[in-house]
Amino acid sequence: MFKLFYIFILLLSMHAFVYSNIINDNEIEMVYIKSGDFLMGSVFNSKMPSDKDEMPAFMVSISGFYMGKYEISYGQWKYIYDWAITNGYEFDNAGRAGASYSKIVTLGQENDSGTGNKSHPVVGISWYDIIKWSNAKSEMDGLTPIYYIDSMKQNIYRKGIVDVTVTMVLWNGDGYRLPTEAEWEYAARAGSKTVFPWGNSYREMYKYANSLDITASSFIRSKTYIRVKDMYTDTAPVYVYMPNDFGIYNMIGNVWEWVFDFYGPYRDVHKKNPKGESRGYKRVIRGGSFYTSFVEGLKSANRYEESPTLSDSFTGFRIAKNR
Repeated sequence: MFKLFYIFILLLSMHAFVYSNIINDNEIEMVYIKSGDFLMGSVFNSKMPSDKDEMPAFMVSISGFYMGKYEISYGQWKYIYDWAITNGYEFDNAGRAGASYSKIVTLGQENDSGTGNKSHPVVGISWYDIIKWSNAKSEMDGLTPIYYIDSMKQNIYRKGIVDVTVTMVLWNGDGYRLPTEAEWEYAARAGSKTVFPWGNSYREMYKYANSLDITASSFIRSKTYIRVKDMYTDTAPVYVYMPNDFGIYNMIGNVWEWVFDFYGPYRDVHKKNPKGESRGYKRVIRGGSFYTSFVEGLKSANRYEESPTLSDSFTGFRIAKNR
């Protein structure tokens, strides 16, 4: 058993080495997700409790779109950020390269300076920072920005804090954007109907996700942790672990991921390309992180609400695109 485990870790390391060569700061690899229907949310499962906000489960139809193959790395964030701040953009946070579990535990999150590895996901950024960064990436690539400060979509969102509503988004544009919550879950499930993208058991998690597990046990003290060993205490490079069946990496674990939607309750109505509530105060994050110590927080259906001003060590993002 242990021999097989270490063979897997060796293969995982080789896999990471190969893929480290294609994470370019100036290029974001996307995966095309075909259109389809799926059951969004959780159904009752006595062996795996569901939060109330994951229910009722409801049918969703999703049009085809592109999803980032990886979470946005710090190197990619910084490349666009540097262009943006010299081209009329202003951000509240500069971001940092990943997060260090030992620094968080010993010094506190406010003193977490990250890992310093630019292939780790960017953290320490808010929802507003990400929306502006997505517009900057679009403009830099000669595409049409998606987010505006008015419903007429005449003024591009580049500065300040603006609660971009559904009507202030150019949904049919060719630029970069955050996925909607429905698009995120559809891509995370990758055709699965199970609790996790890989099945109903958390025991396979070490192959696919970076969570708070046995690897971090020397720092945990009394904190609970998941009984698997994924070999990373901190955030991991965005290209490690196995992809899901859509070929997307780290949809579960590593860092929570912002989506566009205002947080709100589910309704048992078949929807096509839902975009969340029309207004609200909090936005949705998905997927869990390297700091998530309970398996329920790493389910495909798990969702959480956060203030869009949040800029912590546990939350990053990936981007989507229509075409």
